Amino acid sequence: MIALHGSQAYVLHELSQLLATHGYATVALKYFDGPGLPYYLEDIPLEYFAKAIRWLTGKEQVQSTGIGLVGFSRGVEAALLAAVDYEGPATVIGYSGGGLIAPGVRGIPPREYLDKAAWTRNGTPIVQGNRVRRVFETVQEQVYQHRCNVESTPNSVRSKVPQRMLEDTLIPVEEIDGPVLLLTGSDDQQWPSPPVAALAIDRLQRRNHSSPYGLRTFCKSGHIFPYPYRDYTGEPTNDVNGGTPAANARAAATSWPLVARFLGLTSQNQV
Repeated sequence: MIALHGSQAYVLHELSQLLATHGYATVALKYFDGPGLPYYLEDIPLEYFAKAIRWLTGKEQVQSTGIGLVGFSRGVEAALLAAVDYEGPATVIGYSGGGLIAPGVRGIPPREYLDKAAWTRNGTPIVQGNRVRRVFETVQEQVYQHRCNVESTPNSVRSKVPQRMLEDTLIPVEEIDGPVLLLTGSDDQQWPSPPVAALAIDRLQRRNHSSPYGLRTFCKSGHIFPYPYRDYTGEPTNDVNGGTPAANARAAATSWPLVARFLGLTSQNQV
């Protein structure tokens, strides 16, 4: 398992330790704001994630028939992109993020959105910057309405963005050889996670993805809920992150069995 943090670069040690207790060899990977890494969330090479996967699966003590990637917030983009590039079975679990390629970011916080994607492949941005910014702003400002039901979101986005531009900024999640589970909170104040997750699931459905996939949006929960059975008062439920302590705790407790199920899933096409 590779665990990937979000735009504030808080390494997911606690989540990695939780996964390790269930028998998964897990690396909590830092990909910017560290020694030898880009300072901000910009120009992150996707080859870096491929290298981390090779390093982990190449360990003699690691028994692997595939890879798992768990992403939080912007780390969901990284997880999905890494799984697309990985030549083999991959399972992706995403908390509070989704399949829309969003702008690069400077500042942690306050943040400055850039007119370019955060990710590169072979030294080249994976999509033109002006397209990234326009589609993201449409989703963030015109579509994101803090609703529990996000089924209509993809159609709303398509009605406001040229089809070719939208296609260029969506991650080709149907190329992932394995299950995809995305988890979001309807009161996420940090990131428009429900609509960007809905766009990914809609794409899987439209492309007849053969592996299981699913999206759960938890009502009244916010941006932070990846750890079951912990205290969600304070920072997880402040004005920046959203949700109530009870809703975030409930989302965390409810989502964890789904995560465990997907990591060992062998059948069933949706959740």
